[in-house]
Amino acid sequence: MSVHDRNLTPGQLHALGVLLTGGTAEEAAPAARVTLRTLRRWQAQAEFSDALREFARSGFRDARRQLLAAQAEAVQVLWQALRTGSQAEKIPAARTILELGLKVAEDDYEERLKRLERLEATWSGGTTRRDSQHLKSA
Repeated sequence: MSVHDRNLTPGQLHALGVLLTGGTAEEAAPAARVTLRTLRRWQAQAEFSDALREFARSGFRDARRQLLAAQAEAVQVLWQALRTGSQAEKIPAARTILELGLKVAEDDYEERLKRLERLEATWSGGTTRRDSQHLKSA
């Protein structure tokens, strides 16, 4: 279900905005014009907590796309610096972008592996290959 399909009030949307930008519940409650107790009740409701998770995932996906797109430029900066010996101040930034991009790719592979292992577990009656190896070594 999309965040837009949810039955969230304007106050709940304000609270989500504050929480997603690093605000605390104590900051989100007044922004939503509710008491902290009301905000805590919202946080306990599936509709609100699911929307919070969905918004956070969406932001992460956008950041990940931007990071992956920036890698090509980072490679060009490194390549130019290697060829010309200049742009020394850009190298640490380019290296950071590449390292983060590799970490994102690694996380993506980990998630894919977990999904494959779950599928394998459903096909093999609940025991994954990793579980089997662990049991054999124990």
